[in-house]
Amino acid sequence: MSGFLDALFRWQATYIPAELLPAYCVAGIGFVFVWVVSTPERNVGWQFSMEVWRVASLNGALWNDCLRHYNAVLANSEVRQLHGVAYVYALWGTFFAVPMQVLTRNEQKYGDYGRMLRHCWVAAYTTFYEYVPDLGLKTARSVNNYARATKDAAVSSRRRIGEALHLTLLICKFVTSLAFSCQWRSTLSWSTSCWVRPA
Repeated sequence: MSGFLDALFRWQATYIPAELLPAYCVAGIGFVFVWVVSTPERNVGWQFSMEVWRVASLNGALWNDCLRHYNAVLANSEVRQLHGVAYVYALWGTFFAVPMQVLTRNEQKYGDYGRMLRHCWVAAYTTFYEYVPDLGLKTARSVNNYARATKDAAVSSRRRIGEALHLTLLICKFVTSLAFSCQWRSTLSWSTSCWVRPA
């Protein structure tokens, strides 16, 4: 036992000399003071860290469930029979519908966070699956209708301008023929009046 005590005294003499005892006491009191004062911040930090971990775990579980459902959709024989635009449109709808379905089925598991996420996915589904493609189709139809109407209006305007020019040409021909006819008659009447002798 004496060897242990000798080692303890040597360690104390080397690392904890009596001169540094007040400094160690002040440092210990300072550490305790900082620990007590920072307790609320540490509690908030731990709580925040736990919430971050909980949300990360919920997101991981959500994406795991979604990937399983996506695989089930891709393996579905009805989806495999679709081709081209119908296949792409079905997968585009599935991209939004699967998270909504997972969040609806596991509402207890995801709680308020899941309800908030579900509302976001419903908004995205409504906007990007129902509204935007329909808007694109209606816009394309409208542009097509406007293009046809513009073409028809241009053809009609060109036809009317042609008719107006044709009518103007006819009027010009008529006026010119009248002018020549009147001048010819006046010339003819002068020349015949020269030949005709008064009685």
